[in-house]
Amino acid sequence: MRVIADIIPVSAFAECPQIDLIFDSLAQQCREAQAQAQVPLPGDDRFDPEELSIGICRWMKEEGFGPAQGGYNTSAYCVSPDVSVQAIDSID
Repeated sequence: MRVIADIIPVSAFAECPQIDLIFDSLAQQCREAQAQAQVPLPGDDRFDPEELSIGICRWMKEEGFGPAQGGYNTSAYCVSPDVSVQAIDSID
């Protein structure tokens, strides 16, 4: 049996669509930055999850994002199981 979430995308921010618009815009900007930096994206034969993770974190840092406050790991900008904290901390 299908539930409504299978049919209609549900956002954690359903009550605040402005947040969805902001996140969508940031995601598009990040995709464009990765393409400009020639980071292979999913679907490309050269795709490397670690390279993409580092590219995303580099973009976030360049855009002024910093460590999350009050989270589990505040020493990294973002963490992927395949990317070491040292790799993230070394981003210029």
